[in-house]
Amino acid sequence: MGHKELEDENLSRVDKFRKNEAEEDFLEGLNDYLAAREKEFERPEGPGYPNLFIFGPPRSGTTMLAQLLIHCLDVGYIDNLIARFWKAPLQGIRLSRLLLSGRDRTSFESEYGVTSRLNDSHEFGYFWGPYLNDGLHLKEYDRVPWDELQYRLRQIAYAFEKPVVYKNVLVGMHLKGMFEICRNSLFIRTERDPLDNALSVLKGREERFGDRNHWWSTRPPGYEKWLHLSYYEQIARQVTRINELHKAAVTENNIPAITVHYSELCENPGKIVSVVEERLKLAGFPVKPLNPPPPRFKYSTYTAGMDYRPMKEALEKISG
Repeated sequence: MGHKELEDENLSRVDKFRKNEAEEDFLEGLNDYLAAREKEFERPEGPGYPNLFIFGPPRSGTTMLAQLLIHCLDVGYIDNLIARFWKAPLQGIRLSRLLLSGRDRTSFESEYGVTSRLNDSHEFGYFWGPYLNDGLHLKEYDRVPWDELQYRLRQIAYAFEKPVVYKNVLVGMHLKGMFEICRNSLFIRTERDPLDNALSVLKGREERFGDRNHWWSTRPPGYEKWLHLSYYEQIARQVTRINELHKAAVTENNIPAITVHYSELCENPGKIVSVVEERLKLAGFPVKPLNPPPPRFKYSTYTAGMDYRPMKEALEKISG
């Protein structure tokens, strides 16, 4: 989003999720100052380390999967400290290494994708937004500076000197371009039972904005045509369309993506880690295991409340 859209979005949030504007201005100025120093870290061209791109509809398990991989494998990732340096991530990586090295990497806790520990994973939206977003809309393929983005991602990977995990919903909406510039990377798509997924997004609207009618998270192309519909129908279409676009992009661009279902992630997280570990090994980038995976995660479901039937009907209306 642009600055105006970000400001409006922030003001619409409930106090718990609202950012402090004075602090945001401070960080913006700090980033502008440090951005010039990034050139000190330039590296020669080359294929570089692979990235692990995790993408899926909101509330489909992307945060949990990212936390699992950074807990179990020796990979780089954007933590809450590095994310404050979106224009100067190499400076942030250096600070994170100096200040947070050796601390626990994740608590396996999050609140609608937001983590609280300084060294837990972050979506890095301020970094990705200018490349892949255009205000409230996804940026068209021809308007994305792909060469610049490729170079920045290579810089970050060289700074970590290992494969890097990214969890970001925007990546999934630009799979064609991302695969072209990062062909040696792993693309991991999450999916969840559509009804549970949609009900969880509805709960996210309530928790973050106190308003079921306030749009939250990814806006698929053409979403404006749905704004006159009920919030049940908006969300049903949002989740359905994002899944359709992801599946189509994976197929049309022959992307060897890994698909992770939320139920499988909860029931057998160790299996997911093994699959990713093996794929990195086959790609020529074996990673060291750090911690054993948890035996399982709690499976969250929202199908017992009063919203179950109207949301089910909204999804059936689309599929019918």
